[in-house]
Amino acid sequence: EKKLYAHDEMLDAAEAHLPEDLKATLQGFATKHNISLEDLAHAYLRATTKIDKNIMDQWGLSSWDTVRPKKLSDKINLIMHKVTKPLHFREIADQIKSAAFDTKKICPATVHNELIANDNFILIGRGLYALKDWGYTSGTVAEIISRILTEGGAMDKEAIYDKVLAQRKVNKSTIYLTLINKDKFARTDE
Repeated sequence: EKKLYAHDEMLDAAEAHLPEDLKATLQGFATKHNISLEDLAHAYLRATTKIDKNIMDQWGLSSWDTVRPKKLSDKINLIMHKVTKPLHFREIADQIKSAAFDTKKICPATVHNELIANDNFILIGRGLYALKDWGYTSGTVAEIISRILTEGGAMDKEAIYDKVLAQRKVNKSTIYLTLINKDKFARTDE
């Protein structure tokens, strides 16, 4: 099915797809040795090298990048999905080190370079990155304000603050200084 499974989901899916003759043989073996089919499945998972779990306790094929990531971008992606919130590039490097994907040394500068080079990661504050999948868009504060005004029309300053702050971790003063740039934005009479 080419998807990751939580532990219980995987056991249920394996049992559902098990041919009846094999299920009967395994049940006979389990009964003979006084163990459950679930214990047998756990033993198989510990013994096999074809299936493994990732840092989010999701099971999949060992060859998948979402299970055993090889590239730095895959490791960052997995860490971001595990934490589910924007992180500073140094925190990402620390998380990769503690996850111990492999024996490679991770340097925060290398992580930062990968975050800058990869379009899947969006800079949302000073050194703070989020996944594009989470709804963040790239661009400067001025570009985000332009996009907001193009989509929503004219709006008051507080509404603009709220919408920009949903996309970026910046001070309101940064947004204000961008808004008063008369070359880019104009205040309406209302």
